[in-house]
This record gives sequence, structure tokens and C-alpha cells, in this order.
Amino acid sequence: IRALPDPLQHLFWRALGARIGSGFSLDGYLVTAFDLIAIGDNVTVEAGATINPSVSEDGIYLIYKPVSIGSNSLVSTRARIIAGACLSRGTHVMPYALAQGYIPGGSVVSGDKKGTVRDSGHTAVTSFLAYGPEGGLG
Repeated sequence: IRALPDPLQHLFWRALGARIGSGFSLDGYLVTAFDLIAIGDNVTVEAGATINPSVSEDGIYLIYKPVSIGSNSLVSTRARIIAGACLSRGTHVMPYALAQGYIPGGSVVSGDKKGTVRDSGHTAVTSFLAYGPEGGLG
């Protein structure tokens, strides 16, 4: 899939059921279950980033949940978006961050060990996980 130019990739993913807006730019990877992925207009997914609508529960069950990324959002290098994530319009997922659940519009999800989300200049510790550069979950 990576060998195809962007317009052909978009057609391929749409044929598999993904909902992709205009101006979408992908250097990362979409993993599985294209029909569970919705991406808005002018979204950028940088190199090494992963969008995966599946998650292992208790190491036994594989659970699939929809993933949506709002318009004008950025998923930075090596960030992870996992099952059930809903990134609202204008969200920025920083490098190495792991995003799950609902993330309000205009938020910045950081990859620090606290798993913080900054919304309108305020910083709050949330239930979001952080995937640090050393490879561990925060």
C-alpha cells in the first residue's frame, strides 16, 4: 500500500470502507479494519504514526472500536491512535503519544509519562496514556 501515490492510496482505503476527507496526508500507517476509520479534511498523519481500531483486552480478546480524527488535526511522528479514540477538530497528537477515548477540539495530547492534555492553555492530567520515547507506557 505504501508504494501507491496518495490519491491511489485514498481510493484503495475508501474501497475498503474508510471514510477519508479531502486534503488528507499520510506518511504513517493505517493498520486494520479500514471500515472503522473516519478521517476529516486536512488531516496529516506523519511518518511512523499508527491508527489502529483494534485493541487486545486481557491478552485474550481482540476488540474493535471505531476511530475518528476530526478535520485540521495532526498526528505526529510515532504517535498511536487506538481503538475507540475520537479526536475532535484541530487536535494535535504529539510525537510518541498514545491517544484513546474522547479528546476535545483544539487539544494537544503529549507523550510525557503523565499523559497530559492541554486544552485552551490549561494542562490537566487525564486518563490518556502516553507512549514515551523509551518505549514504555506512562
